[in-house]
Amino acid sequence: VIQADISTFCAFDIADVAAAHTLWSKSTNEVAFPWIYGVAAGGAMSFTRGNVDGRNPVNSTSVVSPATAVVAGVSLAGSLASHYLDAQPVGSGVFGYGALDEGTPLVIGALDDFTSPFAGTLSELLIYNRALSGSDLDLANAYLAGKSGITLIKVGAPISSVTLTITRLSGSTVQVSWPASASGWMLQSETSLSLGGTN
Repeated sequence: VIQADISTFCAFDIADVAAAHTLWSKSTNEVAFPWIYGVAAGGAMSFTRGNVDGRNPVNSTSVVSPATAVVAGVSLAGSLASHYLDAQPVGSGVFGYGALDEGTPLVIGALDDFTSPFAGTLSELLIYNRALSGSDLDLANAYLAGKSGITLIKVGAPISSVTLTITRLSGSTVQVSWPASASGWMLQSETSLSLGGTN
């Protein structure tokens, strides 16, 4: 029985996004009672909470693509559901209904009547009876990515500004330098610049 805070994360690749696909559910007559987690038609991640008063989904703002392995998850703290794809936040929303878990079975890869089946490869599924945040969130994502061979890129806070110094060493060679305190960014290079051109 899970009817308070919850987090669920999984690694998968989906065969298509033309129709909705269920990753896991605790549902009655194809309705969240209290949970359905899956991929909506079009590829948005969808988490639905419901009880006898009604139900509503909270969808991600980014979509998954067919035949592309991802780590996806959602963490629910109170009524706020926050979606993640490959460890990056991809939208959140507030549930209007509480969760009422009357012991419905946990079904992996379908709804309670085995409709809306998952089509693809579901590598692993994690379900926690609490909201994950901080290092716990990072660990869940890193664990699933590592087991499934998925590369995660952690995007840090942007640097406010860095001053680059460019020194001409010869007619066609320049040296670019920056303060030692500047970190967390990468200098990109281009070997075929032209005068007056943009690259």
